[in-house]
Amino acid sequence: MFNKSFKKIALTGLLLSAAATTFAATTPADMTCKEFLDLNPKSYTPVVFWVLNDTTEYKQGDYVDFQETDTLVTPKVVEVCKKSPEKKVTDLKQDILSFAKKHM
Repeated sequence: MFNKSFKKIALTGLLLSAAATTFAATTPADMTCKEFLDLNPKSYTPVVFWVLNDTTEYKQGDYVDFQETDTLVTPKVVEVCKKSPEKKVTDLKQDILSFAKKHM
C-alpha cells in the first residue's frame, strides 16, 4: 500500500515539475524566436511593439507606432524568426528598426 502511494506522489511531483518547466513565463526580453513563434499569433504584434520601443530614446521620429508595427514590422519578424529560431527576438531590434525606417 505504501509503495503504491509513494509511486503516485513521485509521479505527480514529476509531472508538476515538468509542467512548471514547460509553462515557465518568458518575457520578451528573454524570448527566443522559437518561443515567439509558439505564441498565439494575436500576441506577435504586442511583443514586437514592446521589443522595438523598450528603452528607446524618442528623438526625431524614432518611434514605430502600433499600426506600422502590426502591418509592416511583425510580418518581417515572423519571417526572420522562421529562418533563425534560436535567435533572441531582442537581438533583431536594430535590423527591424532599420527595415521599418526604410519602409515608412
